[in-house]
Amino acid sequence: FRSREKFQVGNRVWPGLAVIELPDTSRMKIRAFVPESAISNVQMGKEVRVRVDTLPGEEFPARIRWIDHWARDANRDLSEADKRQEGLAGHQVFDVEAEITVEDERLKPGFKATIVVPVGMLKNVVYIDQRAVKLENDTTFVVLKSGEKRQVATGQQNGKHIVIKSGLAPGEEALAQ
Repeated sequence: FRSREKFQVGNRVWPGLAVIELPDTSRMKIRAFVPESAISNVQMGKEVRVRVDTLPGEEFPARIRWIDHWARDANRDLSEADKRQEGLAGHQVFDVEAEITVEDERLKPGFKATIVVPVGMLKNVVYIDQRAVKLENDTTFVVLKSGEKRQVATGQQNGKHIVIKSGLAPGEEALAQ
């Protein structure tokens, strides 16, 4: 018997019944996803950093403890029509889990967090918000601020940005919708 209801005065308890759950905050974990284009940069035991939305500007050291063996559709909860309309079809991700390697009483279960995987720096590349890249009939394109629809070739991505190998010049801006 498990219930999310709080015990009240007069409730019955019996041996073995859990009346309270206390999380073990000495071993905090985060579960996140990594785009398939970046999964080669993630290995078991790799040191990563964790950013927590409620503690802006701070990072906590962590280590990768689990990597799923199967990719999944990053937008699995969207209908196929929505995926096509939004240009989101075909974005595959791997679920990963990291364990934070320091204790900090400010960290609480359920905080929204992001895993930062160091992979190196790219220099002299054109990159844009990956939401600006659309896929239609096997053609990858962006819509410029002028309204022009332009075909592009894409490269590496990091979950927020994507490298544009060709089709967009430095300084040109695409609409992220």
